[in-house]
Amino acid sequence: MVTAALSTLSASARQYYSFIQQGVAQGLTNKAINEAIRVDRGRGIRKQELGIAADLARGVQRDGRAIQNVRFDRRPSYDTFKPFHPIKTDKKYLIQYEIRTVNTRTLQEETKYLTVGTNSRDTRGELDAKAIEGFEAGQPEQKYGENLRLLSVLPIGARQQII
Repeated sequence: MVTAALSTLSASARQYYSFIQQGVAQGLTNKAINEAIRVDRGRGIRKQELGIAADLARGVQRDGRAIQNVRFDRRPSYDTFKPFHPIKTDKKYLIQYEIRTVNTRTLQEETKYLTVGTNSRDTRGELDAKAIEGFEAGQPEQKYGENLRLLSVLPIGARQQII
């Protein structure tokens, strides 16, 4: 029986999980993450609980970054994605993307994040195409006239939801 990864965490680790995930993505140590939680929220969490949550977040990122090594015409190993209870969507697989763009007039770079949800086992190329499509659909109309150029579309996290 597959157990959901978040259900193994303590209540405080679940409460701060998105904060912990951001710290792991920035490459912070557990001590630095806990200090940031203390500064932001007023109190930290136990080292052991933080360690378990940070290991989980690193696993999600490792699975997502492993997709970067998959050829565009191949499918990633969906069965190895960390299982989670459903969050806000009914899609089985969620792949987090980092999308980097540059405005060719101002040369200002931007980084945006989005999650691609799918119920089918798509190839890497299909997943990347969905990420680009989602990014373009989410752009406000006033930005259509700007000279935005896509620099990169990188998978940075992957998980599967228990539905």
